[in-house]
Amino acid sequence: MKNTALIIFALFMLFSVQLLAQNSDEKLSRKEKKELRKKEEEKTKLEISKLLESKKFVFEADQIINREGKTYIANSSINFVSIDSNKAVFQLGSAATIGVNGVGGVTIEGEITDFKLEKNEKNGYYYLILKVAAKTGFYEIQLDISPLGTTKARITTNDYRKVNYSGSIVSFEQSHIYKGITY
Repeated sequence: MKNTALIIFALFMLFSVQLLAQNSDEKLSRKEKKELRKKEEEKTKLEISKLLESKKFVFEADQIINREGKTYIANSSINFVSIDSNKAVFQLGSAATIGVNGVGGVTIEGEITDFKLEKNEKNGYYYLILKVAAKTGFYEIQLDISPLGTTKARITTNDYRKVNYSGSIVSFEQSHIYKGITY
């Protein structure tokens, strides 16, 4: 009985020492964490830059802002702007209702007639203005994109109605969008 207790105690101590050694390896210093975060940010900045230059990306909106500035949580899979070379699709949807497009809103698809991308070298922000010609009219899409991909978007219709979004830029591979029926 004494030997069994001694063996259990020895195993417990061995396990504790291994666990402590493992935890000390996993903990990073503040400086190391900061350096790691910086490297990840640089990688993200490069990816965002490549996406914008390739003209193949998706802006997924997680918030919609009304005229009065009130913010509403949005489903990013049905509220988006996608850019694929010279084609653009933007969709406004609500999971609570069924709209013209089948996802509680409207889906507009059209040709990009003007694509202006500018970068502010001082702060790293990108400013993108698209003009889109669709069956339902002409639209202007403005995207203010941070170096890390967080974005504010404004879509202006031909009769000057505006929809404001907030969200982020992702690649088509990373996106989880569901396109409704085109209006």
